[in-house]
Parts: sequence; C-alpha cells; structure tokens
Amino acid sequence: MREVSWPEPLVTGVLLFTAGIGLGTWFPLPAAVRFLLLGGAALLYFTLLSERKAGIGRFGLSGLLLLLGLLHGQNGRLVSERDLSRLMGTRPLVVRGTVLEELAGEGALVIGVKAIEAPTPRPEVSGRLLVSLGESAGLLAAGDQVRVRLDPLAAGRGFSTEYRNSLARRGIHTLARVVPADFSLVAEAEEAARSGWPERMRSSIRRLFERQVPDETRRSIMAAVSFGFQRPAAPLRDGFQRLGIYHLLVVSGLHVAYFNYFFSLLLLPFRPGPRLRSILHLPALALYAMLCGFSAPVLRATLMAGFHHLGIALNRESRPLNAISLAAFVLLVRDPGQLFEPGWQLTFVITAALILGASRCRQLFEGLPGWLSGTLGATLAGQAAGLPLGAFYFGQVPLLGLIVNPFFIPLAGLLVLESFLMILAPWGRELFAAAGGLLSAIFVELASRLAEWPPASLQVPKGNPVYLLLYLPLAALLILSRERDTIRTAGAQNAKEDDRDNPGNGTPG
Repeated sequence: MREVSWPEPLVTGVLLFTAGIGLGTWFPLPAAVRFLLLGGAALLYFTLLSERKAGIGRFGLSGLLLLLGLLHGQNGRLVSERDLSRLMGTRPLVVRGTVLEELAGEGALVIGVKAIEAPTPRPEVSGRLLVSLGESAGLLAAGDQVRVRLDPLAAGRGFSTEYRNSLARRGIHTLARVVPADFSLVAEAEEAARSGWPERMRSSIRRLFERQVPDETRRSIMAAVSFGFQRPAAPLRDGFQRLGIYHLLVVSGLHVAYFNYFFSLLLLPFRPGPRLRSILHLPALALYAMLCGFSAPVLRATLMAGFHHLGIALNRESRPLNAISLAAFVLLVRDPGQLFEPGWQLTFVITAALILGASRCRQLFEGLPGWLSGTLGATLAGQAAGLPLGAFYFGQVPLLGLIVNPFFIPLAGLLVLESFLMILAPWGRELFAAAGGLLSAIFVELASRLAEWPPASLQVPKGNPVYLLLYLPLAALLILSRERDTIRTAGAQNAKEDDRDNPGNGTPG
C-alpha cells in the first residue's frame, strides 16, 4: 500500500490558520464564546507541552492554529473607537489621510484616515475610507496625502449591502462617492515626508525619469513597470486590463523577480558563495521595496523572496512553498483583513500555481525551445490560477492572455533593465533612457492595437461564486499529476534498487 504524502507542516499550519481567520471573519461570535475558544487554545498549548506522542502532537498543533486563526479573525472584526465610521455624525466632515491602494477596475481609492480637520479638528483618527472617484482615481499613487470632504448622510449610498459587507471583512467600514471638487491632493508621496532619505531617493529617481524621458506616456510606462511611480492614463490602463497584462503595470512579484535576477548578475564578477549571495540579496530586496514605496504587492513579494534567501543564508533547505507560507502568515498576523483583498488572494494563488504547476504545464509544450516552453508553461499556470478570481472580482476574462503574455513579460523585463541601467550608469544614461523610451512606445502601441480586437476579452457578471468552483478541476488535475509523478519516481527508484541488488541481470554469460 502506497504511503500518503502529506503537505509540508508549515504549509498545513498556515492553511489552517488562514481557514480560521476566514471562519472568524465570516461568522461573528459572542464574547463568551470567544473566551471559551481562548481557553481551549490555552488548553491545547499546555497539552502540546506535556504530550510526547507525534500523532496527538500533530493533531493538537493543527487545532491550536485553527483556533488562533479563528480568534484572530474575530479580533479583526472589532472596530476601534477612533475609527472614522464611529465619528461620522450628521454634519459634513473634512478628513485627511494617505492613499493606500487603488482598486483596479473600480475607479476607487482606499485611504488610511489620519485626522478630521473640520468642522471640529480631531487628530489621531484611524480607519480605512473607500472613496469612489471614477477615472480620477488613477491619477494618484500610494503614499499621496489627500483631503476629502464627506457628507455623512450620503456616505455609503449607492453601494450594495453585499459590497459593503465584503469591504468590512477587509477592515473598510466607511464608503463614499465624491466629486473632484470634494477631493484634493495635499502632498505627493515624495513630498509627504521629504525629511527622510528614502523619500528623497524616490524623489530624485522620479525627477531623473522626468528629465531623461520627456514623453509623458513613455515615462509613465517605464516608471510604472520599474518602480510603480506613475500610472498610465485610464484608456491605456483599460487596454492592458482587456489583454490580461495589467499586472505588468503594478510592481509585484514578477518585478521583484526581475530585480532579484539583475542583482544576481551584478554579483557574478565577485563570485560569492551561495550563503553570502543570499545575505547580500536581503538588504538589496529591502532597498527595492523601499524605492517602490512599500506598496502591498511589493511587500508581499519581498517577504517571499526574503524568506527564501534567509533559508539559504542560514544553511537550511529553502523550499518555495514554505517561503510563501511564512510570508502569508506574517502578513495575516499583521492584518487579517488582507485575506479578503483581491490583490492578496491573486498574489498567493498565482505564486503557488507557478511553484506547483509551471513545470507540469511546460510539459505540454515539449519540442519548443526551452525558454519558450518555460515561459508558456508559467503563463498557462498563472493565467489558469488567476482566471476564476479575475472573473469574480473584475468581471473580465482575458482571452488573449496566454498568447500575448509570453511577449509582453520579457518586454517588461527589458524595460526594468533599461530603467536600472539609466539610474546606475551615468556614462550611458541618455542611451539607456532612449532605449527604454523606444521599448515603452512599442509596449503601448502593441497593447493599444491588440486591445481593439473584439476577442481580446470577455465581460462576465462580477461576484458570481460559481467562478470559484473552477478551482476544483484545477486542483484535481494538479493532484493527479503529482500522484503520477510520485508513481513514476517510485518506479525509477525501485528499478535502481533492483539493478543494485542484481548487478548481473541483463549481462551476457
């Protein structure tokens, strides 16, 4: 009888912790029940300290992580007394805060509220505010400080109950539709804290882009792909979304992988050992995340890559699934509401699909050159993993994604390389800026023309949970392929053992 191979203990633990957060957020519990759960978690903990049997220990640890996730999810539902939603009143308010993220495709911004300025000034206000601005939302970047005028009597009007509940699970309890006259920019991200050297460095790089790449469209593409400084205009963003390549305009895991690769090339002449190379990667990744403004996608990807290099630096076997599990755990401990953010879900689902399924998808393209089969395999795995969530949240299914991504992904890598060379090589700055501008023009022209094709994408109703059922056949295919690989590996191992035990088999007498 073949032994069942269980997932990695860290992966299993994080999955249980995540499931607990989901249950705790979806199903509110009375304070007395939460107290009983806390007592149960403490009892399990002390049981684990005294119990030496592996089976009971594994079961107890699984239950403990599930309970801790459940309690953490319940705590995430609690609204602080300083949250803006508790201080609205009936009179119009003027609030000040910092842009946290743009909800792609929704024309909305999530703002971290810092203070109420009028009618009664009140500092140290907290909470997240969702502001629906339409196309004007794309003109702002994470880190910008803004001022918003809110009418409490109209706040939340026009949003469905289901939508408000979904945002509440993410810690967003105040929603408002505003016109441009009620919204103003106080300071851009680089000006918001100009006394700090990270902001000064970001500002100097941004000014360098403005000097070397005068064309605004080309500059916006280079700056967005390399550091997330600037978003292209709305019509261009819509074209990228239709093609399924909008992810290239948001600095995330792919761009961190580019930086990781280019930094490895810089270290080649010095020939450091694996441990030293990983140690040097850690501050480099932190610097890149800082230059990108510590945006949520960059932070997630940097944590994954950082834990991977940390394992190598500590001379431990570094497994990608363990790295992304640890990154997910850290982010959820910090903010359990991230579990319900589309960006968080897409990041970890697609990354896990690339780790588990890219090599298997590559087998479908045998006979092609290695670089092409690898790119197509990774694209197919990523597109298949992101398709159900993309349809659920954004109502769009890119039909040309598998065809155009293998071209645009390397092109984005070249854009990132040209941007880095423009910054690091003053002797060839004009040359690299011109090359990056030319690549940006090709990028824009191709995307614009391809997006005009009717079959570029398919519009579907948003929010239909049936789309998520597509993960069941994808998971079944992955499990079957892993089982097939396990059987093949076991057969090869048995054949080697037979050859070793009977070295004379098959040899002439």
